[in-house]
Amino acid sequence: MAKEVPEAYRQWRISNPDENAESFVGRVYQSSFPFDLPGTYFPYHSTYDPQMQLPEPLEDCIRQWHLSWPDMSEYLQLRLAWPLEPARWATELRYKAHLLRSSRCAAQIAAIREVLARFDLLGAVTANYDVTLEQVLGMAPTSEWPGFNYGNLRGVYHPPNTPFPRERQQFRPPSGLVRLSKLHGSLNWSPKADGDLDIYCDLRAAFRRGGTAAIIPPLPEKQVPSWLDHVWGEAFATLREADVWVVIGYSLPAYDIEVRRLFSAANHGQHIEILDPNAPVVAGSFAEIAPNASYELRPGLGDSGASSHSQRRRGARSRGRKSHPQFTEDAKRGATRRRSAPSAAS
Repeated sequence: MAKEVPEAYRQWRISNPDENAESFVGRVYQSSFPFDLPGTYFPYHSTYDPQMQLPEPLEDCIRQWHLSWPDMSEYLQLRLAWPLEPARWATELRYKAHLLRSSRCAAQIAAIREVLARFDLLGAVTANYDVTLEQVLGMAPTSEWPGFNYGNLRGVYHPPNTPFPRERQQFRPPSGLVRLSKLHGSLNWSPKADGDLDIYCDLRAAFRRGGTAAIIPPLPEKQVPSWLDHVWGEAFATLREADVWVVIGYSLPAYDIEVRRLFSAANHGQHIEILDPNAPVVAGSFAEIAPNASYELRPGLGDSGASSHSQRRRGARSRGRKSHPQFTEDAKRGATRRRSAPSAAS
């Protein structure tokens, strides 16, 4: 699928130039996508056996192919789970205890530090599949971080399959203070036959043949699987109870219909802070579903002005109202991957 998926996406964009990559992923989820595959791509398909020593197809050889959701899902999982740094490609990826490691995303760490310094963090809602937010918050409360939990997520927690005895012995299911709701699933979750989930410290499901990580693209409500019901219910509770929503890197796109409905139903005039390079545009999207909210627009992740702005405001805000924010995040690393390939993370 290393060449087929990008080629299918390229052809889809020709007739859908204004659509987003996530829309293409949702299109494939609902039904297979037919496209013309150049003959030179055939040897890279999973059904090709190099031991057969088949001759290279002619350049003008064209065959219609159908891109189905299992192939798309496997492609997404590998693209998102594979490390960006070439120096790490040779390490054992499948069983690396990602949840027990610290995040490498300095911009996200700084953003969450700022949120924690200014508010009592009630919960976090994300449409991302990666585990960078888990890495930042930590598995359990410490003097520096509050830790996360998955709420009442129905599943079995598995200890890390790691060569380091200390990691195996010290493992406990996440018991932090911040409830994390992942609306579109996660790379460290895998569906079970009984409808529950296997929940891992690592990303092994993404590296299995076929990819079995529990992820979905933005979907209409009727197509959201039952194992996500608890997640969406708890996300609504978090949003509803919060006095402040801090939105970082999420644009509330028009195609993400159910997330828009979720925010709209939970809104009751909260204060919304938007940290984004295109904050005015994002505010316009939120104003459509939360017209009675008050807004504050600020620079996005990685902007040098964000920290100084925060330092100037911190004292006044802390002495004012003490609020419970809703933190909706979109890791900068994830955004980079989405620009390079079709992705359902938002």
